[in-house]
Amino acid sequence: MPPETFRYFADENLLGFAKLMIRRGRIDIVHPGHDDLPDVPLGTHDSEWMRGVARLDLLVLTRDRRIRTTPAELALYRELGIRAVWLGAKRDLGPQDQVEVFLRHEDASTERS
Repeated sequence: MPPETFRYFADENLLGFAKLMIRRGRIDIVHPGHDDLPDVPLGTHDSEWMRGVARLDLLVLTRDRRIRTTPAELALYRELGIRAVWLGAKRDLGPQDQVEVFLRHEDASTERS
């Protein structure tokens, strides 16, 4: 699939969510280990996938609350202009619950500024 097809990058901590979304027919989401994202295999460190994700102008979906507080990663977020949405709740959500929350709030949470 051409890279311009993709809109979202699901961090590895949302792998189950991403696979459920793809099974639902979504072709606009990639994740580490996705066949159409060979430069980002499973286990790729955050600072390594950030440049490629920024180059593709993908919106990052993550459960990692600390990803933007690690100094090196925060600097990359700012330098590369990465946009991200934290997908979570007061309690830990399973992949199906994550899908439901995302779909309920997708339009509002992913608008470009």
